[in-house]
Amino acid sequence: MDAARRAWTHRRRRVAFLFAAVAAVVVVVAAPALGAFTFLRTFGDTGSGPGSISPHAAGIAVAAGGRVYVADRMDSRVEAFTNAGAPDGGWAAAAPAGVAVAPDGTIVVSGLHGVRRYGTDGTRLATLSTDPDLTGVAVAADGTVYAADPEHGRVLALGSGTVLGGMASPGAVAVAPDGTIFVADGGAGVVRAFGPDGTALRSWPADDPRAIAVTPAGTVLVVDTGGSRVQAFDELGAPQGSFGSGLNVPYGVAADCRGAAYVVDNSSKRVAVYGDPGDPPPCAVAPPTPTPTVTPAPTVAVLGAVATDEEPILGVRGRVTAVSGTVLVARKGGGYKKLAGSTLLPVGSAVDATAGHVKLDFEAAAGDRPVYGRYMSGEFYDGSFTISQGPSDSLVDLKLLDEGSPATGRTATASAKKGLKVWGKAKGRFRTAGRNGAATVRGTRWLTEEQAGGTYFEVAEGVVAVKDFRTGKTRLLHAGDSYLATPTCISRRAFRIRLRVPPGASVRSAVVLVAGKPVVVRIGKRVTAPIDLRGVPAGKVRVTIRIRTSDGRTVSGKRVYQTCSDKQPGSVPAV
Repeated sequence: MDAARRAWTHRRRRVAFLFAAVAAVVVVVAAPALGAFTFLRTFGDTGSGPGSISPHAAGIAVAAGGRVYVADRMDSRVEAFTNAGAPDGGWAAAAPAGVAVAPDGTIVVSGLHGVRRYGTDGTRLATLSTDPDLTGVAVAADGTVYAADPEHGRVLALGSGTVLGGMASPGAVAVAPDGTIFVADGGAGVVRAFGPDGTALRSWPADDPRAIAVTPAGTVLVVDTGGSRVQAFDELGAPQGSFGSGLNVPYGVAADCRGAAYVVDNSSKRVAVYGDPGDPPPCAVAPPTPTPTVTPAPTVAVLGAVATDEEPILGVRGRVTAVSGTVLVARKGGGYKKLAGSTLLPVGSAVDATAGHVKLDFEAAAGDRPVYGRYMSGEFYDGSFTISQGPSDSLVDLKLLDEGSPATGRTATASAKKGLKVWGKAKGRFRTAGRNGAATVRGTRWLTEEQAGGTYFEVAEGVVAVKDFRTGKTRLLHAGDSYLATPTCISRRAFRIRLRVPPGASVRSAVVLVAGKPVVVRIGKRVTAPIDLRGVPAGKVRVTIRIRTSDGRTVSGKRVYQTCSDKQPGSVPAV
Protein backbone atom coordinates (compact mmCIF):
# COMPACT_ATOMS: atom_id res chain seq x y z
CA MET A 1 0.00 0.00 0.00
CA ASP A 2 2.84 2.35 0.86
CA ALA A 3 4.55 1.50 -2.43
CA ALA A 4 1.36 2.26 -4.35
CA ARG A 5 0.95 5.61 -2.52
CA ARG A 6 4.57 6.53 -3.23
CA ALA A 7 4.08 5.72 -6.92
CA TRP A 8 0.88 7.82 -7.04
CA THR A 9 2.63 10.75 -5.34
CA HIS A 10 5.53 10.48 -7.79
CA ARG A 11 3.13 10.53 -10.75
CA ARG A 12 1.30 13.57 -9.34
CA ARG A 13 4.54 15.51 -8.90
CA ARG A 14 5.64 14.56 -12.40
CA VAL A 15 2.34 15.81 -13.89
CA ALA A 16 2.63 19.06 -11.89
CA PHE A 17 6.19 19.52 -13.16
CA LEU A 18 5.12 18.93 -16.77
CA PHE A 19 2.21 21.38 -16.37
CA ALA A 20 4.56 24.04 -14.97
CA ALA A 21 6.97 23.42 -17.84
CA VAL A 22 4.19 23.87 -20.40
CA ALA A 23 3.06 27.07 -18.64
CA ALA A 24 6.62 28.36 -18.71
CA VAL A 25 6.80 27.67 -22.43
CA VAL A 26 3.55 29.58 -22.94
CA VAL A 27 4.96 32.55 -21.04
CA VAL A 28 8.17 32.43 -23.05
CA VAL A 29 6.18 32.42 -26.27
CA ALA A 30 3.77 35.22 -25.22
CA ALA A 31 6.24 37.65 -23.66
CA PRO A 32 8.29 38.30 -26.81
CA ALA A 33 5.24 39.87 -28.49
CA LEU A 34 7.13 43.15 -27.96
CA GLY A 35 9.86 41.77 -30.18
CA ALA A 36 7.60 43.07 -32.97
CA PHE A 37 8.69 46.58 -31.95
CA THR A 38 12.35 46.37 -32.85
CA PHE A 39 14.10 49.56 -33.89
CA LEU A 40 13.99 50.07 -37.66
CA ARG A 41 15.01 53.60 -38.66
CA THR A 42 14.81 57.36 -37.96
CA PHE A 43 14.05 60.36 -40.15
CA GLY A 44 13.17 64.06 -39.97
CA ASP A 45 16.13 66.41 -39.57
CA THR A 46 16.11 68.99 -36.81
CA GLY A 47 15.46 72.59 -37.76
CA SER A 48 12.64 74.88 -38.85
CA GLY A 49 10.91 75.42 -42.14
CA PRO A 50 9.55 73.00 -44.74
CA GLY A 51 11.09 69.53 -44.72
CA SER A 52 12.37 69.66 -41.14
CA ILE A 53 10.88 69.20 -37.68
CA SER A 54 11.50 71.55 -34.77
CA PRO A 55 11.71 70.44 -31.11
CA HIS A 56 8.46 69.67 -29.30
CA ALA A 57 6.54 68.45 -32.35
CA ALA A 58 3.27 67.39 -30.79
CA GLY A 59 1.56 64.77 -32.94
CA ILE A 60 2.03 62.20 -35.69
CA ALA A 61 -0.21 60.12 -37.98
CA VAL A 62 0.37 57.57 -40.73
CA ALA A 63 -1.93 57.13 -43.74
CA ALA A 64 -2.81 53.72 -45.19
CA GLY A 65 -0.52 54.45 -48.12
CA GLY A 66 2.39 55.04 -45.74
CA ARG A 67 2.63 58.85 -45.89
CA VAL A 68 3.58 60.31 -42.49
CA TYR A 69 2.18 63.59 -41.11
CA VAL A 70 3.82 65.45 -38.20
CA ALA A 71 2.17 68.29 -36.25
CA ASP A 72 5.09 70.71 -35.80
CA ARG A 73 3.78 72.97 -33.05
CA MET A 74 6.82 75.25 -32.78
CA ASP A 75 7.07 75.78 -36.55
CA SER A 76 3.27 76.15 -37.06
CA ARG A 77 3.26 73.58 -39.86
CA VAL A 78 2.02 70.12 -40.70
CA GLU A 79 5.01 68.35 -42.26
CA ALA A 80 4.52 65.41 -44.63
CA PHE A 81 7.07 62.66 -45.32
CA THR A 82 7.19 59.55 -47.44
CA ASN A 83 7.29 56.32 -45.49
CA ALA A 84 11.02 56.17 -46.16
CA GLY A 85 11.42 59.56 -44.46
CA ALA A 86 11.88 61.90 -47.45
CA PRO A 87 10.17 65.31 -47.19
CA ASP A 88 6.85 65.18 -49.08
CA GLY A 89 5.26 68.61 -48.71
CA GLY A 90 3.20 70.09 -45.91
CA TRP A 91 1.29 73.25 -45.09
CA ALA A 92 0.96 76.04 -42.55
CA ALA A 93 -1.26 75.49 -39.49
CA ALA A 94 -1.34 77.61 -36.34
CA ALA A 95 0.59 75.73 -33.61
CA PRO A 96 -0.84 72.29 -34.46
CA ALA A 97 -1.17 70.04 -31.41
CA GLY A 98 -2.63 66.89 -32.97
CA VAL A 99 -3.03 65.23 -36.36
CA ALA A 100 -5.04 62.21 -37.54
CA VAL A 101 -5.93 60.55 -40.85
CA ALA A 102 -9.63 59.98 -41.52
CA PRO A 103 -10.96 56.86 -43.28
CA ASP A 104 -11.54 58.93 -46.44
CA GLY A 105 -7.87 59.98 -46.48
CA THR A 106 -8.43 63.58 -45.37
CA ILE A 107 -6.27 65.00 -42.59
CA VAL A 108 -7.73 66.33 -39.32
CA VAL A 109 -5.56 68.83 -37.40
CA SER A 110 -6.08 70.53 -34.03
CA GLY A 111 -4.35 73.82 -33.20
CA LEU A 112 -4.79 77.43 -32.15
CA HIS A 113 -7.55 77.97 -34.71
CA GLY A 114 -9.51 74.91 -33.55
CA VAL A 115 -9.94 71.62 -35.40
CA ARG A 116 -9.83 71.68 -39.18
CA ARG A 117 -10.03 69.14 -41.99
CA TYR A 118 -7.52 69.32 -44.86
CA GLY A 119 -6.93 67.58 -48.15
CA THR A 120 -3.63 65.77 -48.61
CA ASP A 121 -2.28 68.86 -50.42
CA GLY A 122 -3.10 71.14 -47.47
CA THR A 123 -6.32 72.59 -48.88
CA ARG A 124 -8.61 73.46 -45.98
CA LEU A 125 -11.91 71.66 -46.45
CA ALA A 126 -13.85 72.38 -43.26
CA THR A 127 -13.66 73.81 -39.74
CA LEU A 128 -14.91 71.22 -37.24
CA SER A 129 -14.39 73.31 -34.08
CA THR A 130 -13.12 76.79 -33.23
CA ASP A 131 -12.06 75.83 -29.70
CA PRO A 132 -8.29 76.61 -29.45
CA ASP A 133 -7.80 74.50 -26.30
CA LEU A 134 -8.24 71.08 -27.97
CA THR A 135 -5.07 68.98 -28.28
CA GLY A 136 -4.84 65.37 -29.51
CA VAL A 137 -7.31 64.18 -32.16
CA ALA A 138 -8.39 60.80 -33.53
CA VAL A 139 -10.88 59.64 -36.16
CA ALA A 140 -13.01 56.50 -35.79
CA ALA A 141 -13.83 54.10 -38.63
CA ASP A 142 -17.28 55.72 -38.95
CA GLY A 143 -15.67 59.16 -39.42
CA THR A 144 -16.39 60.53 -35.93
CA VAL A 145 -13.66 62.96 -34.86
CA TYR A 146 -12.61 62.87 -31.19
CA ALA A 147 -10.61 65.71 -29.65
CA ALA A 148 -8.99 65.89 -26.21
CA ASP A 149 -9.87 68.93 -24.08
CA PRO A 150 -7.39 68.98 -21.17
CA GLU A 151 -8.58 72.39 -20.00
CA HIS A 152 -12.00 70.96 -19.09
CA GLY A 153 -11.04 67.34 -18.33
CA ARG A 154 -12.94 65.76 -21.21
CA VAL A 155 -12.88 64.37 -24.75
CA LEU A 156 -15.37 65.69 -27.31
CA ALA A 157 -16.95 63.78 -30.19
CA LEU A 158 -17.18 66.72 -32.60
CA GLY A 159 -20.53 67.18 -34.24
CA SER A 160 -22.30 64.46 -32.26
CA GLY A 161 -22.63 66.13 -28.86
CA THR A 162 -21.07 63.14 -27.07
CA VAL A 163 -18.76 64.12 -24.19
CA LEU A 164 -16.40 61.77 -22.37
CA GLY A 165 -15.88 63.52 -19.04
CA GLY A 166 -14.69 63.01 -15.49
CA MET A 167 -10.97 63.18 -16.31
CA ALA A 168 -8.10 65.22 -14.88
CA SER A 169 -6.20 66.47 -17.94
CA PRO A 170 -6.57 64.27 -21.03
CA GLY A 171 -4.04 65.20 -23.70
CA ALA A 172 -4.41 62.51 -26.36
CA VAL A 173 -7.01 60.10 -27.72
CA ALA A 174 -7.00 57.03 -29.99
CA VAL A 175 -9.72 54.78 -31.40
CA ALA A 176 -9.34 51.00 -31.74
CA PRO A 177 -10.63 49.09 -34.78
CA ASP A 178 -13.62 47.87 -32.71
CA GLY A 179 -14.57 51.47 -31.82
CA THR A 180 -13.21 51.50 -28.25
CA ILE A 181 -11.87 54.95 -27.36
CA PHE A 182 -8.62 55.12 -25.38
CA VAL A 183 -7.54 58.33 -23.65
CA ALA A 184 -4.15 59.28 -22.18
CA ASP A 185 -5.13 61.20 -19.03
CA GLY A 186 -1.77 62.74 -18.14
CA GLY A 187 -3.18 64.67 -15.20
CA ALA A 188 -4.20 61.44 -13.45
CA GLY A 189 -1.42 59.20 -14.78
CA VAL A 190 -3.87 56.67 -16.22
CA VAL A 191 -5.20 55.32 -19.51
CA ARG A 192 -8.99 55.33 -19.77
CA ALA A 193 -11.18 53.26 -22.09
CA PHE A 194 -14.69 54.18 -23.26
CA GLY A 195 -17.26 52.49 -25.43
CA PRO A 196 -18.36 54.11 -28.72
CA ASP A 197 -21.45 55.39 -26.89
CA GLY A 198 -19.29 57.16 -24.28
CA THR A 199 -19.73 54.58 -21.52
CA ALA A 200 -16.67 54.37 -19.22
CA LEU A 201 -15.28 50.84 -19.45
CA ARG A 202 -12.04 50.69 -17.46
CA SER A 203 -8.79 52.45 -16.62
CA TRP A 204 -5.25 51.49 -15.63
CA PRO A 205 -2.10 53.29 -14.48
CA ALA A 206 0.58 54.39 -16.94
CA ASP A 207 3.78 56.35 -16.35
CA ASP A 208 3.62 59.99 -17.58
CA PRO A 209 1.15 59.25 -20.43
CA ARG A 210 1.64 61.97 -23.07
CA ALA A 211 0.37 60.35 -26.29
CA ILE A 212 -1.52 57.22 -27.31
CA ALA A 213 -2.15 55.02 -30.36
CA VAL A 214 -3.75 51.64 -31.10
CA THR A 215 -2.37 49.10 -33.58
CA PRO A 216 -4.68 47.19 -35.94
CA ALA A 217 -4.21 44.15 -33.65
CA GLY A 218 -5.51 46.14 -30.65
CA THR A 219 -2.23 46.79 -28.82
CA VAL A 220 -2.43 50.13 -26.96
CA LEU A 221 0.78 52.18 -27.25
CA VAL A 222 1.32 54.91 -24.62
CA VAL A 223 4.20 57.41 -24.65
CA ASP A 224 6.02 57.73 -21.32
CA THR A 225 7.71 61.09 -21.89
CA GLY A 226 9.57 61.12 -18.58
CA GLY A 227 10.77 57.53 -19.02
CA SER A 228 11.89 58.00 -22.66
CA ARG A 229 9.93 54.99 -23.83
CA VAL A 230 6.68 53.67 -25.24
CA GLN A 231 4.60 51.41 -23.01
CA ALA A 232 2.46 48.65 -24.54
CA PHE A 233 -0.77 47.23 -23.11
CA ASP A 234 -3.44 44.89 -24.36
CA GLU A 235 -6.97 46.24 -24.76
CA LEU A 236 -7.80 45.28 -21.16
CA GLY A 237 -4.80 47.15 -19.72
CA ALA A 238 -2.45 44.22 -19.10
CA PRO A 239 1.19 45.39 -19.54
CA GLN A 240 2.92 43.96 -22.60
CA GLY A 241 6.34 45.52 -22.01
CA SER A 242 7.92 48.66 -23.44
CA PHE A 243 10.35 49.78 -26.13
CA GLY A 244 12.24 52.93 -27.04
CA SER A 245 15.85 52.25 -27.91
CA GLY A 246 17.48 55.60 -28.70
CA LEU A 247 14.58 57.82 -27.64
CA ASN A 248 15.29 61.07 -25.85
CA VAL A 249 12.02 62.83 -24.92
CA PRO A 250 9.14 61.30 -26.93
CA TYR A 251 6.01 63.40 -27.49
CA GLY A 252 3.76 61.52 -29.91
CA VAL A 253 3.08 58.04 -31.29
CA ALA A 254 1.14 56.56 -34.21
CA ALA A 255 0.68 53.06 -35.63
CA ASP A 256 0.59 52.21 -39.32
CA CYS A 257 -1.65 49.65 -40.98
CA ARG A 258 0.92 46.88 -40.40
CA GLY A 259 1.30 47.63 -36.68
CA ALA A 260 4.64 49.48 -36.72
CA ALA A 261 5.03 52.37 -34.27
CA TYR A 262 6.16 55.88 -35.32
CA VAL A 263 7.39 58.01 -32.41
CA VAL A 264 7.98 61.80 -32.47
CA ASP A 265 11.03 62.51 -30.33
CA ASN A 266 12.94 65.58 -29.15
CA SER A 267 16.21 64.42 -30.72
CA SER A 268 18.39 65.12 -33.73
CA LYS A 269 16.27 62.76 -35.82
CA ARG A 270 12.70 63.58 -34.88
CA VAL A 271 10.84 60.39 -35.87
CA ALA A 272 11.85 56.87 -34.81
CA VAL A 273 10.16 53.77 -36.27
CA TYR A 274 9.77 50.44 -34.47
CA GLY A 275 8.24 47.24 -35.84
CA ASP A 276 8.81 43.98 -37.68
CA PRO A 277 11.51 44.12 -40.35
CA GLY A 278 9.86 43.73 -43.72
CA ASP A 279 7.98 45.60 -46.37
CA PRO A 280 6.58 48.96 -45.19
CA PRO A 281 3.14 50.26 -46.20
CA PRO A 282 1.22 50.78 -48.44
CA CYS A 283 -1.36 48.32 -47.20
CA ALA A 284 -4.52 47.24 -48.94
CA VAL A 285 -7.03 50.07 -49.05
CA ALA A 286 -10.52 50.37 -50.49
CA PRO A 287 -10.55 51.64 -54.08
CA PRO A 288 -11.22 55.37 -54.30
CA THR A 289 -14.66 56.60 -55.24
CA PRO A 290 -14.67 57.46 -58.97
CA THR A 291 -14.39 61.17 -59.55
CA PRO A 292 -17.16 62.54 -61.79
CA THR A 293 -16.07 64.21 -64.99
CA VAL A 294 -16.27 67.98 -64.67
CA THR A 295 -15.95 70.42 -67.55
CA PRO A 296 -13.10 72.83 -66.70
CA ALA A 297 -14.28 76.34 -65.85
CA PRO A 298 -12.77 79.48 -67.37
CA THR A 299 -9.48 80.56 -65.86
CA VAL A 300 -8.10 83.87 -64.68
CA ALA A 301 -4.50 84.94 -64.15
CA VAL A 302 -3.59 85.21 -60.47
CA LEU A 303 -0.26 86.03 -58.86
CA GLY A 304 1.52 85.31 -62.12
CA ALA A 305 -0.06 81.82 -62.37
CA VAL A 306 -3.41 80.34 -63.45
CA ALA A 307 -6.26 79.32 -61.15
CA THR A 308 -9.69 77.90 -61.95
CA ASP A 309 -12.48 80.46 -61.75
CA GLU A 310 -14.35 78.72 -58.95
CA GLU A 311 -16.81 80.44 -56.68
CA PRO A 312 -16.35 81.66 -53.08
CA ILE A 313 -17.36 79.12 -50.41
CA LEU A 314 -18.87 80.18 -47.08
CA GLY A 315 -16.24 80.00 -44.33
CA VAL A 316 -13.59 78.63 -46.70
CA ARG A 317 -12.55 81.23 -49.28
CA GLY A 318 -13.51 84.46 -51.02
CA ARG A 319 -12.64 86.21 -54.27
CA VAL A 320 -10.17 89.11 -54.09
CA THR A 321 -9.85 91.50 -57.05
CA ALA A 322 -7.30 94.27 -57.53
CA VAL A 323 -9.35 97.30 -58.66
CA SER A 324 -6.53 99.87 -58.90
CA GLY A 325 -3.06 100.68 -57.62
CA THR A 326 -0.88 98.04 -55.97
CA VAL A 327 -2.59 95.27 -54.01
CA LEU A 328 -0.57 92.61 -52.20
CA VAL A 329 -1.95 89.35 -50.82
CA ALA A 330 -0.45 86.66 -48.58
CA ARG A 331 -1.84 83.25 -47.83
CA LYS A 332 -1.36 82.21 -44.25
CA GLY A 333 2.25 81.31 -43.53
CA GLY A 334 3.54 82.76 -46.81
CA GLY A 335 4.95 86.05 -47.99
CA TYR A 336 3.22 88.86 -49.85
CA LYS A 337 2.79 88.72 -53.64
CA LYS A 338 1.40 91.29 -56.02
CA LEU A 339 -2.15 90.57 -57.12
CA ALA A 340 -2.97 90.95 -60.83
CA GLY A 341 -6.64 90.50 -61.63
CA SER A 342 -8.58 88.15 -59.33
CA THR A 343 -7.78 85.19 -57.13
CA LEU A 344 -9.53 82.98 -54.60
CA LEU A 345 -8.02 83.42 -51.13
CA PRO A 346 -8.67 81.12 -48.15
CA VAL A 347 -9.91 82.74 -44.95
CA GLY A 348 -7.00 83.67 -42.71
CA SER A 349 -5.13 85.32 -45.57
CA ALA A 350 -3.84 88.91 -45.47
CA VAL A 351 -4.42 91.80 -47.88
CA ASP A 352 -2.32 94.96 -48.14
CA ALA A 353 -4.30 97.67 -49.97
CA THR A 354 -2.34 100.56 -48.49
CA ALA A 355 -1.33 101.68 -51.98
CA GLY A 356 -4.30 100.27 -53.86
CA HIS A 357 -8.01 99.53 -54.00
CA VAL A 358 -9.32 95.96 -53.54
CA LYS A 359 -12.74 94.33 -53.97
CA LEU A 360 -13.85 91.38 -51.81
CA ASP A 361 -16.64 88.93 -52.73
CA PHE A 362 -17.81 86.41 -50.10
CA GLU A 363 -20.70 83.96 -50.02
CA ALA A 364 -23.64 84.76 -47.74
CA ALA A 365 -25.33 82.20 -45.50
CA ALA A 366 -28.72 80.92 -46.67
CA GLY A 367 -30.64 83.04 -44.15
CA ASP A 368 -29.09 86.30 -45.44
CA ARG A 369 -29.50 85.66 -49.18
CA PRO A 370 -32.99 87.22 -49.42
CA VAL A 371 -31.34 90.50 -48.34
CA TYR A 372 -27.85 90.39 -49.88
CA GLY A 373 -28.11 87.75 -52.61
CA ARG A 374 -25.75 84.78 -52.78
CA TYR A 375 -22.60 86.92 -52.74
CA MET A 376 -21.72 90.04 -50.71
CA SER A 377 -19.26 92.64 -52.02
CA GLY A 378 -17.14 95.33 -50.42
CA GLU A 379 -14.31 97.61 -51.54
CA PHE A 380 -11.43 98.55 -49.25
CA TYR A 381 -8.38 100.80 -49.53
CA ASP A 382 -5.69 102.71 -47.65
CA GLY A 383 -4.99 99.86 -45.21
CA SER A 384 -4.00 96.25 -44.59
CA PHE A 385 -5.94 93.50 -42.84
CA THR A 386 -6.57 89.79 -42.42
CA ILE A 387 -9.81 88.16 -43.54
CA SER A 388 -11.92 85.58 -41.70
CA GLN A 389 -15.42 84.13 -41.99
CA GLY A 390 -17.15 81.38 -40.02
CA PRO A 391 -18.54 78.21 -41.63
CA SER A 392 -22.19 79.07 -40.90
CA ASP A 393 -22.27 82.88 -40.58
CA SER A 394 -22.20 85.45 -43.38
CA LEU A 395 -20.15 87.94 -41.34
CA VAL A 396 -16.74 88.71 -42.89
CA ASP A 397 -14.21 90.01 -40.37
CA LEU A 398 -11.40 92.32 -41.47
CA LYS A 399 -8.87 92.74 -38.69
CA LEU A 400 -6.33 95.54 -38.95
CA LEU A 401 -2.93 94.00 -39.57
CA ASP A 402 -0.41 95.04 -36.93
CA GLU A 403 3.18 95.59 -37.99
CA GLY A 404 5.01 92.31 -37.44
CA SER A 405 1.75 90.38 -37.12
CA PRO A 406 2.20 86.58 -37.23
CA ALA A 407 -0.85 86.30 -39.46
CA THR A 408 1.24 85.85 -42.60
CA GLY A 409 4.30 84.33 -41.00
CA ARG A 410 6.32 87.47 -41.82
CA THR A 411 6.39 91.14 -40.94
CA ALA A 412 4.02 93.51 -42.66
CA THR A 413 5.11 95.14 -45.89
CA ALA A 414 6.77 98.54 -45.89
CA SER A 415 3.60 100.24 -47.12
CA ALA A 416 1.53 98.63 -44.37
CA LYS A 417 3.78 100.14 -41.71
CA LYS A 418 2.51 103.65 -42.48
CA GLY A 419 -0.46 103.24 -40.15
CA LEU A 420 -3.03 100.80 -38.91
CA LYS A 421 -6.23 101.80 -40.69
CA VAL A 422 -8.55 100.96 -43.55
CA TRP A 423 -11.35 102.67 -45.47
CA GLY A 424 -14.25 100.56 -46.65
CA LYS A 425 -17.43 100.81 -48.69
CA ALA A 426 -19.63 97.75 -48.64
CA LYS A 427 -23.12 96.32 -48.64
CA GLY A 428 -23.43 93.07 -46.79
CA ARG A 429 -22.21 91.69 -43.49
CA PHE A 430 -18.68 93.09 -43.27
CA ARG A 431 -16.96 94.12 -40.03
CA THR A 432 -13.65 95.92 -39.49
CA ALA A 433 -11.96 95.34 -36.14
CA GLY A 434 -9.13 97.03 -34.28
CA ARG A 435 -7.67 96.42 -30.84
CA ASN A 436 -10.48 98.06 -28.88
CA GLY A 437 -13.58 97.98 -31.06
CA ALA A 438 -15.26 96.74 -34.22
CA ALA A 439 -17.58 98.33 -36.80
CA THR A 440 -20.29 96.37 -38.62
CA VAL A 441 -21.55 98.06 -41.77
CA ARG A 442 -25.11 98.60 -42.96
CA GLY A 443 -24.30 99.72 -46.52
CA THR A 444 -21.91 102.62 -46.02
CA ARG A 445 -18.43 104.17 -46.31
CA TRP A 446 -16.38 104.31 -43.11
CA LEU A 447 -12.88 104.48 -41.59
CA THR A 448 -11.31 102.25 -38.92
CA GLU A 449 -7.96 103.46 -37.55
CA GLU A 450 -5.70 102.68 -34.62
CA GLN A 451 -4.63 105.84 -32.78
CA ALA A 452 -2.59 106.49 -29.66
CA GLY A 453 -5.73 106.73 -27.53
CA GLY A 454 -7.62 103.75 -28.97
CA THR A 455 -9.49 102.56 -32.06
CA TYR A 456 -11.09 105.42 -34.02
CA PHE A 457 -14.21 105.07 -36.21
CA GLU A 458 -15.52 107.68 -38.65
CA VAL A 459 -18.57 107.43 -40.95
CA ALA A 460 -18.67 109.23 -44.32
CA GLU A 461 -21.87 107.66 -45.67
CA GLY A 462 -24.66 105.52 -44.29
CA VAL A 463 -24.77 103.93 -40.83
CA VAL A 464 -22.22 101.86 -38.87
CA ALA A 465 -22.77 99.83 -35.68
CA VAL A 466 -19.66 100.20 -33.48
CA LYS A 467 -19.03 97.81 -30.60
CA ASP A 468 -16.73 99.02 -27.82
CA PHE A 469 -14.76 96.06 -26.46
CA ARG A 470 -14.16 97.79 -23.12
CA THR A 471 -17.79 98.58 -22.30
CA GLY A 472 -19.40 95.83 -24.37
CA LYS A 473 -21.91 98.36 -25.70
CA THR A 474 -22.84 98.96 -29.36
CA ARG A 475 -23.75 102.39 -30.73
CA LEU A 476 -24.97 103.51 -34.15
CA LEU A 477 -22.90 106.12 -36.02
CA HIS A 478 -24.43 108.06 -38.91
CA ALA A 479 -22.71 110.06 -41.65
CA GLY A 480 -20.49 112.71 -40.02
CA ASP A 481 -20.27 110.85 -36.68
CA SER A 482 -17.08 109.50 -35.13
CA TYR A 483 -16.18 107.47 -32.05
CA LEU A 484 -13.01 106.51 -30.16
CA ALA A 485 -12.99 103.11 -28.41
CA THR A 486 -10.41 103.30 -25.65
CA PRO A 487 -8.50 100.27 -24.36
CA THR A 488 -9.19 98.51 -21.08
CA CYS A 489 -5.49 98.17 -20.51
CA ILE A 490 -2.25 98.37 -22.47
CA SER A 491 -0.05 95.36 -21.85
CA ARG A 492 3.10 95.14 -23.96
CA ARG A 493 4.78 92.46 -21.88
CA ALA A 494 6.41 89.64 -23.82
CA PHE A 495 9.56 88.07 -22.40
CA ARG A 496 11.29 84.80 -21.62
CA ILE A 497 11.74 83.24 -18.20
CA ARG A 498 14.62 81.00 -17.18
CA LEU A 499 13.75 77.80 -15.35
CA ARG A 500 16.00 77.08 -12.42
CA VAL A 501 17.45 73.55 -12.54
CA PRO A 502 18.93 71.77 -9.47
CA PRO A 503 22.76 71.98 -9.45
CA GLY A 504 24.39 69.16 -11.37
CA ALA A 505 21.09 67.89 -12.80
CA SER A 506 20.22 67.58 -16.49
CA VAL A 507 16.70 68.17 -17.76
CA ARG A 508 14.82 65.30 -19.36
CA SER A 509 11.55 67.14 -19.91
CA ALA A 510 9.90 70.41 -18.91
CA VAL A 511 6.30 71.60 -19.06
CA VAL A 512 5.26 75.25 -18.66
CA LEU A 513 1.60 76.28 -18.60
CA VAL A 514 0.65 79.96 -19.02
CA ALA A 515 -2.94 80.49 -17.86
CA GLY A 516 -3.42 76.73 -18.26
CA LYS A 517 -2.10 76.58 -21.82
CA PRO A 518 1.24 74.92 -22.68
CA VAL A 519 4.05 76.93 -24.25
CA VAL A 520 7.16 75.69 -26.01
CA VAL A 521 10.07 75.15 -23.63
CA ARG A 522 13.58 75.62 -25.01
CA ILE A 523 15.98 73.10 -23.50
CA GLY A 524 19.65 73.86 -24.01
CA LYS A 525 22.45 75.38 -21.99
CA ARG A 526 19.64 77.26 -20.28
CA VAL A 527 16.04 76.11 -19.97
CA THR A 528 13.71 78.94 -20.95
CA ALA A 529 10.06 79.49 -21.85
CA PRO A 530 8.17 82.44 -23.45
CA ILE A 531 5.63 84.48 -21.49
CA ASP A 532 3.45 86.58 -23.79
CA LEU A 533 0.91 88.80 -22.01
CA ARG A 534 0.06 90.94 -25.05
CA GLY A 535 -3.67 91.11 -25.53
CA VAL A 536 -4.38 89.26 -22.28
CA PRO A 537 -7.29 90.77 -20.28
CA ALA A 538 -6.45 92.77 -17.19
CA GLY A 539 -5.74 90.68 -14.15
CA LYS A 540 -3.36 88.04 -12.87
CA VAL A 541 -1.88 85.31 -15.03
CA ARG A 542 -0.60 82.15 -13.35
CA VAL A 543 2.41 80.28 -14.74
CA THR A 544 2.94 76.65 -13.69
CA ILE A 545 6.27 74.87 -14.20
CA ARG A 546 7.20 71.21 -13.92
CA ILE A 547 10.71 69.91 -14.64
CA ARG A 548 11.73 66.26 -14.71
CA THR A 549 15.46 65.58 -14.37
CA SER A 550 17.39 62.68 -15.84
CA ASP A 551 17.84 61.16 -12.38
CA GLY A 552 14.06 60.94 -11.88
CA ARG A 553 13.45 64.01 -9.73
CA THR A 554 10.49 66.33 -10.36
CA VAL A 555 10.79 70.04 -9.63
CA SER A 556 7.63 72.18 -9.64
CA GLY A 557 6.98 75.86 -9.23
CA LYS A 558 4.51 78.69 -9.87
CA ARG A 559 4.69 82.37 -10.74
CA VAL A 560 2.00 85.03 -11.03
CA TYR A 561 2.15 88.03 -13.40
CA GLN A 562 -0.07 91.11 -13.51
CA THR A 563 -1.11 92.26 -16.97
CA CYS A 564 -1.47 95.84 -18.22
CA SER A 565 2.01 96.76 -17.04
CA ASP A 566 4.50 98.32 -19.45
CA LYS A 567 7.38 96.96 -17.42
CA GLN A 568 9.71 94.79 -19.48
CA PRO A 569 11.51 92.40 -17.12
CA GLY A 570 14.60 90.50 -18.10
CA SER A 571 15.12 86.80 -17.57
CA VAL A 572 13.96 85.79 -14.12
CA PRO A 573 14.14 82.49 -12.25
CA ALA A 574 10.86 80.59 -12.45
CA VAL A 575 11.33 77.77 -10.00
